[in-house]
Amino acid sequence: MGSYLNAYDLVSEVRKGINEYSTAYVQGTDTTGAFDNADIMKKINDAQQFIYDTLLNRKPDLFYKTSALTGVASVYTPPIDFYRLVRVEDSTGQTLREITLDDKRRTADSRPGTCFYAFGKTYIQDKAASTDVLTFYYISRCRKLEMGMASAGGALSITLATTAWKEASYYNGIKIENITKAWVDTISAYTAARVATIAAQTAAASDYYGTISELPDDFHDLIGPKALLLMKESHKSLKPADPAEITAFSELLGNRIISLYGPVTKIQPIEEGTGSRLNAYALVAEVRKGLGEFSTDLVRGKDKSGTFYNADILKKINDAQDFLYDSLLNRKPDLFYKSVALTGVASVYTPPADFYRLRRIEDSNGLKLTRIDLDDKKRVLDQGSGWFYYQVGNTFVLDKSGATDILTVYYISRCRKLDYGLASAGGALSITLATTARKEVDYYNGMMIENITKDWTTTISDYATTRVATIAVETAAASDYYGLVSELPEEFHRLIALKALLLIKEPTKAEVENFNISLAEAFLAFFGTFNSDRDITELFY
Repeated sequence: MGSYLNAYDLVSEVRKGINEYSTAYVQGTDTTGAFDNADIMKKINDAQQFIYDTLLNRKPDLFYKTSALTGVASVYTPPIDFYRLVRVEDSTGQTLREITLDDKRRTADSRPGTCFYAFGKTYIQDKAASTDVLTFYYISRCRKLEMGMASAGGALSITLATTAWKEASYYNGIKIENITKAWVDTISAYTAARVATIAAQTAAASDYYGTISELPDDFHDLIGPKALLLMKESHKSLKPADPAEITAFSELLGNRIISLYGPVTKIQPIEEGTGSRLNAYALVAEVRKGLGEFSTDLVRGKDKSGTFYNADILKKINDAQDFLYDSLLNRKPDLFYKSVALTGVASVYTPPADFYRLRRIEDSNGLKLTRIDLDDKKRVLDQGSGWFYYQVGNTFVLDKSGATDILTVYYISRCRKLDYGLASAGGALSITLATTARKEVDYYNGMMIENITKDWTTTISDYATTRVATIAVETAAASDYYGLVSELPEEFHRLIALKALLLIKEPTKAEVENFNISLAEAFLAFFGTFNSDRDITELFY
């Protein structure tokens, strides 16, 4: 037991609550129990997220942070713990104004840099090639807790277990407690190889550790009880959560908030379901667990005796992802903004594989071109001006003879289908996806892929109709299991499996309402208040 209520201690607490506790169970040296640590850890992170969303929607300043960022050709990339923007200031403390993409300057225009606009996961200052230092005030996200046994260590270093998040800088600034050596330290740097740099202590292989929640300390003791309620929803649980228990927890959370911060907002009993950033392989496993029909062989398709086919489950997962994408797109389309420079082929411009909807087209001077109807296009013998374009099928045609102009196309990217399975071939910088993968050139370009067998995550840089994906850095082999990662914001990955479960089975009214309220709460947390007079839950009922 540590001095903080760290992730290791939380797993211990939940195991005691489900009457399946021993040090060997917690440390994973005994795996004979009904519940594995991965499932428990996922529910702990669900519980933490639930408390975070509830707090954020009532007292957002608890999570305010600032970061001084230097522009790279006017582009500003928020820090790893960025969740939602509050304001942007220049070096004099002057607030910059957020504008839309349509209000951006032309390439040749000179502007003082008093405006910016959102573009995908970045922000762009409306000033040519800016390297200004801007201060970003933002709400920090709730990063996932992690526990396990270190695989290596040394002075000022500890290598986390393979269950840890595999993303550079992810745990920067988070406290970590070493159970074996009884110290607490702060992670100052973190690599994709799961090596954490710590401030003062020394670790070793086989040290047990747990990270510490970034929630206010006063709410750490509520994570375990909420996780225990979520565990009781499992088909493995002998005793489901009693409605009185759920109500009691909501009242406890509400009273805790009121006692600390005053009566900020009425707390409603909101129930959540599943975890966060999950690849397609993990999502199928999660749905199968929810259906009470799970085994590794069922997920991998080696055992076909189940009631549900993996292809049907994956389809519902993609339907669930589409539902969340549509909801997000209608609320904040700039999340999915992308741009590409296209060269005309006899005046014809073909959008990239992830093209969904056109936003605007600019010439080399940054001048917005005007869309016209087919009836307004030039005659064959006319040269045309190149200021207009029209659409033909899935292409755009510049109204200018034989044009090879380079145009910048701003567009909304589509939500590409997730896939998982067994690689049929692989090698250095290459993996051949299963026959379930989309057979369309460039379809998966830019998507993240996780190799379950070899434990790596990388990006697909090129994709062929033969289903061969070119990847960065890593090496794959035939018989490696993989899963693609959703392009939705990570904060919504945890809702995909929950929605898919509703689409597969015949849900009760309570289950549907539970998901709707969970989604509404997540939207409020992610976007803040809606510019609408409607109750947010009405948007999803």
